[in-house]
Amino acid sequence: MQLTHRQILGLPVETRSGQKLGVVASFELDSEQQIVSRYIVRPALVPRLLAKELIISAGQVVGLTNEKMVVVDSVVPVGAAEASPAI
Repeated sequence: MQLTHRQILGLPVETRSGQKLGVVASFELDSEQQIVSRYIVRPALVPRLLAKELIISAGQVVGLTNEKMVVVDSVVPVGAAEASPAI
């Protein structure tokens, strides 16, 4: 299936388990291989100002249709690792 950038932008994103993560705000292309390398996902609802955006690598995407993107359940917000206390 081929999707245009207009079909990808705004696409709902959720995990395999059904957790809603937001919508695709943008994506980055690998110019050498001419493929999408990463997707930038922002929350879809009002608390956008407080929520972190997600950067999802193409390898974490397990499904992509014109209706939604499905990703692995281990996706974490940008900066979450830095904010976690060291163990």
